[in-house]
Amino acid sequence: ENVNPCDSSNEEEFNFDDPNRERIKEYVPEPSTESNDESLGHLSVFAPDVIRIQLGVDGREFAPLFSHQVFGKNEEIVGFDSPSVTINYTQDTLIPTVHFRHRGVILSNENMTSGISCTEVVNDILKLAPADYVEPSRWAELASTPSDFQPPGTLIDDYN
Repeated sequence: ENVNPCDSSNEEEFNFDDPNRERIKEYVPEPSTESNDESLGHLSVFAPDVIRIQLGVDGREFAPLFSHQVFGKNEEIVGFDSPSVTINYTQDTLIPTVHFRHRGVILSNENMTSGISCTEVVNDILKLAPADYVEPSRWAELASTPSDFQPPGTLIDDYN
Protein backbone atom coordinates (compact mmCIF):
# COMPACT_ATOMS: atom_id res chain seq x y z
CA GLU A 1 0.00 0.00 0.00
CA ASN A 2 1.42 3.36 -0.99
CA VAL A 3 1.24 6.04 1.68
CA ASN A 4 0.77 9.64 0.63
CA PRO A 5 2.83 11.65 3.14
CA CYS A 6 0.80 14.79 2.38
CA ASP A 7 -2.53 13.07 3.09
CA SER A 8 -4.29 15.21 5.70
CA SER A 9 -6.69 12.50 6.84
CA ASN A 10 -4.50 11.48 9.81
CA GLU A 11 -5.82 13.57 12.68
CA GLU A 12 -4.74 11.64 15.77
CA GLU A 13 -2.53 13.66 18.14
CA PHE A 14 0.06 12.14 20.45
CA ASN A 15 1.48 13.46 23.67
CA PHE A 16 4.98 12.09 24.13
CA ASP A 17 6.04 12.62 27.72
CA ASP A 18 9.50 11.14 27.91
CA PRO A 19 11.04 11.29 31.41
CA ASN A 20 14.48 11.46 29.81
CA ARG A 21 13.58 14.45 27.59
CA GLU A 22 15.53 16.98 29.68
CA ARG A 23 18.63 14.78 29.74
CA ILE A 24 18.34 14.21 26.00
CA LYS A 25 17.98 17.96 25.33
CA GLU A 26 21.39 18.47 26.94
CA TYR A 27 22.91 16.67 23.97
CA VAL A 28 20.60 17.80 21.17
CA PRO A 29 20.80 21.40 19.95
CA GLU A 30 17.53 23.30 19.93
CA PRO A 31 16.13 23.96 16.45
CA SER A 32 16.79 27.39 15.07
CA THR A 33 13.99 29.93 15.53
CA GLU A 34 15.63 32.39 13.17
CA SER A 35 14.16 32.71 9.71
CA ASN A 36 16.86 31.96 7.15
CA ASP A 37 17.34 29.89 4.03
CA GLU A 38 18.31 26.77 5.99
CA SER A 39 15.44 26.77 8.51
CA LEU A 40 11.78 26.62 7.51
CA GLY A 41 10.53 27.98 10.86
CA HIS A 42 6.82 27.29 11.43
CA LEU A 43 6.68 24.94 8.41
CA SER A 44 8.93 22.38 10.08
CA VAL A 45 9.59 20.55 13.33
CA PHE A 46 12.81 19.21 14.80
CA ALA A 47 12.55 15.49 13.98
CA PRO A 48 13.97 14.05 17.26
CA ASP A 49 11.22 15.94 19.13
CA VAL A 50 8.45 14.00 17.35
CA ILE A 51 10.05 10.58 16.80
CA ARG A 52 9.68 7.77 19.32
CA ILE A 53 11.14 4.27 19.20
CA GLN A 54 9.31 1.56 21.10
CA LEU A 55 9.97 -2.11 21.80
CA GLY A 56 6.72 -4.09 21.73
CA VAL A 57 3.17 -2.87 22.11
CA ASP A 58 3.47 -1.53 25.65
CA GLY A 59 7.23 -1.13 25.86
CA ARG A 60 9.05 1.95 27.00
CA GLU A 61 9.44 4.69 24.40
CA PHE A 62 12.55 6.75 23.81
CA ALA A 63 13.58 9.50 21.42
CA PRO A 64 16.57 9.23 19.12
CA LEU A 65 19.37 11.68 19.87
CA PHE A 66 19.99 12.29 16.16
CA SER A 67 18.01 11.91 12.93
CA HIS A 68 20.26 13.60 10.38
CA GLN A 69 20.85 10.26 8.63
CA VAL A 70 17.19 10.24 7.60
CA PHE A 71 16.07 13.89 7.66
CA GLY A 72 19.21 15.79 6.62
CA LYS A 73 21.57 18.12 8.45
CA ASN A 74 18.76 20.27 9.92
CA GLU A 75 16.88 17.18 11.15
CA GLU A 76 13.55 18.69 10.06
CA ILE A 77 10.19 17.24 9.11
CA VAL A 78 8.56 19.76 6.80
CA GLY A 79 4.94 20.53 5.96
CA PHE A 80 2.82 18.83 8.64
CA ASP A 81 0.78 20.06 11.60
CA SER A 82 1.64 18.09 14.77
CA PRO A 83 3.49 15.19 13.16
CA SER A 84 4.36 12.12 15.20
CA VAL A 85 6.45 9.13 14.19
CA THR A 86 6.59 5.90 16.17
CA ILE A 87 8.98 3.16 15.13
CA ASN A 88 7.91 -0.08 16.79
CA TYR A 89 9.85 -3.33 17.07
CA THR A 90 8.34 -6.69 18.07
CA GLN A 91 9.83 -7.81 21.38
CA ASP A 92 11.16 -11.19 20.37
CA THR A 93 12.08 -10.85 16.68
CA LEU A 94 12.71 -7.08 16.40
CA ILE A 95 10.57 -6.81 13.25
CA PRO A 96 10.03 -3.06 12.70
CA THR A 97 7.12 -0.93 11.52
CA VAL A 98 6.60 2.82 11.19
CA HIS A 99 3.49 4.72 12.31
CA PHE A 100 3.27 8.28 10.97
CA ARG A 101 0.42 10.57 12.01
CA HIS A 102 -0.32 14.26 11.70
CA ARG A 103 -3.21 16.71 11.93
CA GLY A 104 -2.87 18.01 8.40
CA VAL A 105 -0.63 19.56 5.79
CA ILE A 106 0.42 23.17 6.45
CA LEU A 107 2.11 24.00 3.17
CA SER A 108 0.42 26.64 1.05
CA ASN A 109 0.45 26.83 -2.76
CA GLU A 110 2.97 29.68 -2.44
CA ASN A 111 5.37 27.46 -0.49
CA MET A 112 5.01 24.64 -2.98
CA THR A 113 5.72 26.89 -5.97
CA SER A 114 8.86 28.16 -4.25
CA GLY A 115 10.21 24.59 -4.09
CA ILE A 116 9.27 23.65 -0.52
CA SER A 117 7.49 20.31 -0.28
CA CYS A 118 6.35 17.89 2.40
CA THR A 119 8.98 15.57 3.82
CA GLU A 120 8.38 12.02 2.61
CA VAL A 121 8.56 10.77 6.21
CA VAL A 122 7.69 7.09 5.81
CA ASN A 123 9.56 6.70 2.52
CA ASP A 124 12.68 8.39 3.95
CA ILE A 125 12.66 6.03 6.95
CA LEU A 126 11.98 2.96 4.80
CA LYS A 127 15.03 3.68 2.66
CA LEU A 128 17.11 2.77 5.72
CA ALA A 129 14.76 0.24 7.36
CA PRO A 130 15.72 -3.41 7.76
CA ALA A 131 14.55 -5.77 5.01
CA ASP A 132 12.03 -7.42 7.35
CA TYR A 133 9.97 -4.21 7.77
CA VAL A 134 6.21 -4.88 7.76
CA GLU A 135 3.15 -2.67 7.33
CA PRO A 136 1.53 -1.50 10.61
CA SER A 137 -1.53 -3.76 10.20
CA ARG A 138 0.67 -6.85 9.77
CA TRP A 139 2.95 -5.72 12.62
CA ALA A 140 0.02 -5.50 15.06
CA GLU A 141 -0.79 -9.12 14.27
CA LEU A 142 2.84 -10.21 14.80
CA ALA A 143 3.19 -8.23 18.02
CA SER A 144 0.00 -9.67 19.53
CA THR A 145 0.93 -13.27 18.75
CA PRO A 146 2.28 -14.96 21.89
CA SER A 147 5.92 -15.87 21.47
CA ASP A 148 7.39 -19.23 22.26
CA PHE A 149 10.89 -17.78 22.14
CA GLN A 150 13.14 -19.18 24.84
CA PRO A 151 16.78 -18.10 24.91
CA PRO A 152 19.27 -20.95 25.15
CA GLY A 153 20.87 -21.68 28.52
CA THR A 154 19.75 -21.66 32.11
CA LEU A 155 18.22 -18.61 33.77
CA ILE A 156 20.38 -17.66 36.74
CA ASP A 157 18.66 -14.40 37.76
CA ASP A 158 16.31 -11.73 36.40
CA TYR A 159 15.39 -8.10 37.04
CA ASN A 160 11.73 -8.52 38.02
